[in-house]
Amino acid sequence: MTKTEMQAMIERLSNDPIWSCYTRAALQERWEEFSNGAVGIAYCDIDDMHGLNSKHGHAGVDAMIRQVVGNIRHDDVVISRWLNGDELVFIIKSGDVELFCHRIQSELNLHGINGTFAFSTWILDDPFTTINPLDAKVNRSKNNGVRGVVLS
Repeated sequence: MTKTEMQAMIERLSNDPIWSCYTRAALQERWEEFSNGAVGIAYCDIDDMHGLNSKHGHAGVDAMIRQVVGNIRHDDVVISRWLNGDELVFIIKSGDVELFCHRIQSELNLHGINGTFAFSTWILDDPFTTINPLDAKVNRSKNNGVRGVVLS
């Protein structure tokens, strides 16, 4: 395999073709590069993904999320899927992190999708120590029956 072919393969494996964002593996591998100079991070767990898939079909839901992701300026935000496939991580390079979450929540809502968000302006040396507390916060909220909110 040539170097060019290998680079093309790595690029394909780094991009999630379903939602048009980075894969978790790419986020982990390029964390330092992606988080350098960022003002904050947002974590979104799509609410009731199973219900959405039953109502609209997998391809329909994926197309709606892909459209929302496509509307985000990727030079200002790095977007990646996270652990279970219905979670997104946004590394925000400029602007107000909380306002960003509300804006994406509104865009999801326009498509009949709801997400529960948590955000932080703390970005640590690796993705897990940065993202896991946000994931835990979202899970506590959902376990308490509170969904579709932005948690600080």
